[in-house]
Amino acid sequence: MERKKGIPLVALVIFIALLVAVILTCVIILSNNKNKNKSSQQLSEQPAQDTPVVSSEPKPSGDAFIETITDEKQLNESVDVQNAFKTVGNNKTFAKYAIYNSGGFDTDNNNLSNELKLTLALSQLTNEDMDKDSSTKSVSKSIVEGYAEKIFEEADDINYENVNLYNNDSNFKEDYKISGYIYDAETDKYKVREEDVNEENPSRISELITRADLYENKIELYVRPMFLESFIYQDEEGNESPAISLNYTYDFQTQEFNSLAFSCLYSEFEGLLLSTYNRDLDGFVYDSIRNLGQLDFNQLNEYKYTLYKVNGDYKIKSFELVTKEEEKPEVTELDEEQISAFNDEVEKYRRDGSSLNSDKVEELLEDIISLNDNYVDNAKNVIGVSFTVNGETIQKVVSDSDEKNAELVEEINGKIKEMIENIDNDKSYTVKPTYKKGLITTVSITEE
Repeated sequence: MERKKGIPLVALVIFIALLVAVILTCVIILSNNKNKNKSSQQLSEQPAQDTPVVSSEPKPSGDAFIETITDEKQLNESVDVQNAFKTVGNNKTFAKYAIYNSGGFDTDNNNLSNELKLTLALSQLTNEDMDKDSSTKSVSKSIVEGYAEKIFEEADDINYENVNLYNNDSNFKEDYKISGYIYDAETDKYKVREEDVNEENPSRISELITRADLYENKIELYVRPMFLESFIYQDEEGNESPAISLNYTYDFQTQEFNSLAFSCLYSEFEGLLLSTYNRDLDGFVYDSIRNLGQLDFNQLNEYKYTLYKVNGDYKIKSFELVTKEEEKPEVTELDEEQISAFNDEVEKYRRDGSSLNSDKVEELLEDIISLNDNYVDNAKNVIGVSFTVNGETIQKVVSDSDEKNAELVEEINGKIKEMIENIDNDKSYTVKPTYKKGLITTVSITEE
C-alpha cells in the first residue's frame, strides 16, 4: 500500500511563525499610527505661539474716563495738558488767530481747512528747525511735514503752499515781524516773510485753561480766550506811552475788538500779567488776572479742544464753542399780601381819583422802573406802560410773555425813561392800571 505525502512539520512551524510575525507587525503599525494621529490632533488644538488668541471680549474704545482737572496748579503741571496745549497752536498768536477765525472745526466732518492745517504745523517750529546755512530764513518742507504728521491723524492730504498769517488784519499783522511763509517748490523749503516791525508791544490772543477732562486715549481742554489790543495812550500833557486793553471778544469780520474789560499801561500789564514768576501755560499769571477784579470771567466765551492720543502724540480732532443753555428766569406766583403791596406802588397815585401833574407822573414812572428792576429775576411781574398824547399812543411797552429776561426788562425801562423826557410840564395826566389775575401788568398814562 502506497503512503500519501503531507506537509512537513518543519514547514508548518515556519508558516505559523511568519503568520504571527505579520500579525504583530500590523498591530505595531496600527498602534503607531493611532498615537501619531492623537499627537497630531493634540498639536493642532494648541494655538501657535506667534498667533494671538482672539478674545470674545470687546476691545476697549480708549475713551474710558480718568479724571477732571480744574485746579490751576494741577493744570499747569499735568504733562498731558502741557502736550495737548502745545499741539493746538503752541501758544502762538498767529495760530490762535487762525483757530478762532475758523469758527470751529471737526476732522470727522472734513472741515479743517488746508491753510489752518499748515498754520498749526508751522506754529510748532522752533529756532533749531531753521536752516542756518541759508541766506534767507527758511525751513525745510520735510520738517513742516513732520509736524503736520505729528499733530494730525490725516496729514497726507495737505497741499503745501504759501501761508498768510493774520488774514492781513492790521490789528495783528502790523505788530509782528513774521507775516507769512512762502513755499518754494524748487528747493522744497518754506521761506519766512518778514516785515520791518518792532514786536515790543504786540496785540495778542491768549487762552486761560480752566478745565481738562482726561480719558484713556483722549483729552478735552476747556479754554477762555482773551483778546488784547495794543495802542498808544496819551496823557493830559501830551506824553505818549504804550498801553493795552483786554477785551472779551473780537469780530474777525469787521476786525474790531469788542466788550472792553479794562485798559492799562503796557508797563503795568507786563509787570503784573506777564510776570516771569509763576506763569501759566497760557503765558499769563492767572492769579493776577483774577485778583484784578475788573475781569468778569463769565463774560469770556468758553471753547473746547478735543484731541486723541495716538502712539504717544496728541492729534487734533475738533474745536468748538461751548454753548450754555439759557436758564429761564424763575417765575413765582405772588401771594395775596405780596400782590397788594406790589399794586400799592401804583395805586397810591390814584387814591383821590384826581388827575396827576407832570411831577407826579414822573415820580410814578420812576417807581415803575424801580419796581421792574426789583423783579428782574422774577420777570413775570414786570409792568408795561402805555403813553398817549392827543389821542395817539406814542409809546407802548407791553409784553404778555411769562419768560421775560433781564435784557427785556432793560429795554422796557429804557423806553419808560424816554417817556419821562416827553412829559409836558404844563399838562395833567390820567392814570389807569390794567390787572391780570389781580396783579397790575400795564399802566396807561393819557395826556388830558
